[in-house]
Amino acid sequence: FNPAAFIQPNPGTYGNTQRNNLYGPSFLLVNAAVGKTFHLPWEGIGIEIRASANNVINHPSFAAPDSNIGDPNVGVINSVSVHGRTMQIYGRVSF
Repeated sequence: FNPAAFIQPNPGTYGNTQRNNLYGPSFLLVNAAVGKTFHLPWEGIGIEIRASANNVINHPSFAAPDSNIGDPNVGVINSVSVHGRTMQIYGRVSF
């Protein structure tokens, strides 16, 4: 966007732009989990195995660009809102 198009309106007047007219990049986050419980035939013992992952497709979702008009980095994206993939494996024995 052109930061020169956004100026402070005169005192006592309203500007001519609408609220929230600038949008950042899209947000994509896919989480998944799978699990299985095995029941063993003796003495009621059960084994549970589970795996879960955050951001399965490992897609970076970038944060909104800097919107401070006086800042020299206006319009620049400096960070991500979703970090890389994280995974967890979980096991439990119950009796």
